[in-house]
Amino acid sequence: MYNDRQWRPARIGQPNPCRLCECHGHAKRCRFDPVRYAQTNYTSGGVCEDCEHNTIGPRLEFCKDLFYKDNSLPITDPQVCKRKSN
Repeated sequence: MYNDRQWRPARIGQPNPCRLCECHGHAKRCRFDPVRYAQTNYTSGGVCEDCEHNTIGPRLEFCKDLFYKDNSLPITDPQVCKRKSN
């Protein structure tokens, strides 16, 4: 889960610590994506994988189609994405 930044060896004055991907508790894996890293002005390259709890997005901050985000719950809640009723 520490793939939010591209790995490179540390140097004196440049520690380059690994950084945790922010998947809000809805994934157990993430990968580094250099394209996403460039798109975010080199701030975040982590892409969450094996999305759970009906979430989608690089950081699992959105709900799948046919689901809506329950704003009364924190983004980390497994029940944050509720099924839309017809």
